[in-house]
Amino acid sequence: VFKGNAFLCSEPQSKAHSSYLNGVNEYNYNPDKANKLLDAAGWKKGSDGIREKDGAKFIMHVKCSSTSSTDQLVIPIMKENYKKIGIDVEPEFTDLNTLLGKMKNKDFEAYLMGTSLGSDAISSNLAANFKTDATNNYDGYSNPQVDDLINQATNEQDLSKRTKIEQKIYKIINEDLPFVFTYQPETIWACNLRISGLKFLPYKYYSYSTYKAEIK
Repeated sequence: VFKGNAFLCSEPQSKAHSSYLNGVNEYNYNPDKANKLLDAAGWKKGSDGIREKDGAKFIMHVKCSSTSSTDQLVIPIMKENYKKIGIDVEPEFTDLNTLLGKMKNKDFEAYLMGTSLGSDAISSNLAANFKTDATNNYDGYSNPQVDDLINQATNEQDLSKRTKIEQKIYKIINEDLPFVFTYQPETIWACNLRISGLKFLPYKYYSYSTYKAEIK
């Protein structure tokens, strides 16, 4: 989708952040294991290759944004990969506001949605998406241990101690897996070689250094 300009993602943090945790379960693509798990769960493939159980076909309805060019590219890949394990993916494209409304009302089987990963891991991501009853916690995820750790990190002034708490949260979320992490895209900026003085940093837009720019 991104022509190599993205990273596989297994935790709710960017590789560019100092608290990024290596060594978590990456849930590597493994259709053989997936097929065995589905067989064991009683979902058997029918003549059309789609799994069935108790007379119902395994169809996953995925809500997507009709204005997202990325979703348009991801869905065909999802359909192909899930079909290999006997699951039929049926996308439901709607405008973004309708999609957000469905998510808030928990009116979905599955959805595709991105989120921001700001420099403050707690306020920009964890507290908003994973704390019980948080504003953007559309999946209803709730883990008292995560709630407690988020509160601890919020009140911790020591950066190194705060980082360790955040990493504990990433590991728990990686194991609980409230949703399937997919990718972190890289942001690409083009700059003429005649221009110097601009800095391109993960958490600071180049516009902040524009006053230092010089043209050769």
